[in-house]
Amino acid sequence: MKNIYSVPRGEVVSYASAAEYEKNIPTMTESVNSIMTKINSTENLIGDNPLSVMHDNHIHHSKFMANIFKLNDYELLNNTLKWVLNSYVSRGFKSKYFQIELDTWISVIRDTLEPNYSSGIIKIYQWMKSALENIERENKNLINEIPYPFDSDWENVKNKFFNLLIKGNSAEALSFSKSIVHDRESLENFYSKVITYSMYEVGLLWEKGLISVAQEHLATSIVMRIISYLYMNFILIESSKGKAIITASANEFHEIGARIISDQLELDGWNVLYLGANIPNEELIKIIKEENPDFIGISVAMAFNINKVKELVAQIRSDSTLNYMKILVGGHAFTFGGDSKEKIGADKISFSIDETINTARLWWDDKSESKFK
Repeated sequence: MKNIYSVPRGEVVSYASAAEYEKNIPTMTESVNSIMTKINSTENLIGDNPLSVMHDNHIHHSKFMANIFKLNDYELLNNTLKWVLNSYVSRGFKSKYFQIELDTWISVIRDTLEPNYSSGIIKIYQWMKSALENIERENKNLINEIPYPFDSDWENVKNKFFNLLIKGNSAEALSFSKSIVHDRESLENFYSKVITYSMYEVGLLWEKGLISVAQEHLATSIVMRIISYLYMNFILIESSKGKAIITASANEFHEIGARIISDQLELDGWNVLYLGANIPNEELIKIIKEENPDFIGISVAMAFNINKVKELVAQIRSDSTLNYMKILVGGHAFTFGGDSKEKIGADKISFSIDETINTARLWWDDKSESKFK
């Protein structure tokens, strides 16, 4: 019996079709919004959520699918579908909303794009429809817990810090952080074992609908304030390695991961230029040429921004004067799996802080050794 839930194999959407889909996103999204708004008025598909949440979902969906079609990465699509269904159902969306939404997208795509562009795209949408029931069943049986890979003492510290974040207690969270961090080693541990896993759990609570967007934003704000304090008071390491630029991709506004990586690299002796989030590609390339870093690290939190990184990497690779520079990418977007460095064009896709630091060290050691050959 054919497994209709398996990831599409052998399906390739041409780049021309992907580009046509992307070009027509504004028109198609407007049509989908109009149709779904009318249906929702009689069937209440989105619970108590305002229409803006549904409309935002449609624009995020279209941008994400444009990425999928350009990359032809259906493992990423498969894993993201699970997260999306779980997140929106937890917030009051009815399960049938997704079937109706996909039917609407198929109809709008068929009406908007020429058949030679739409046929391959519609096949993927039809696969998504066939997978929804199985994904919903799997999500119900899924125990959503984030395994903690460190010892119980650090887990207790993480739990205390996490509870302060959820309570929104900024002063106590800062005071607690100061009681834990005394030197370079404790700072490194606090970043990798406490802050990182606390924010994973904040994200999981948001996904389950157990905390609001405001609570998630407050937790993020508290963490950024704490990181800034710790940076000013503890990171006074003399540079002993090369130069790195750390940033988040264009259209990306989540920067905690990039900031933690930046600070950890400085602790490791790198001269780091931390640029924050949402730097236009042209501006970033200009800075790269001015600063001549040994490598650039690019963080991507949202899966629909992956193609932005691919475009940036392509721009860098097309400039022969930048051939010397290594490119590392990472972030939450890649935890959904599927992407390889060949598809993105980077030298490395990193899945953890330790992997990033170790990769940077290897690159520096290779460069140092080559100077003496």
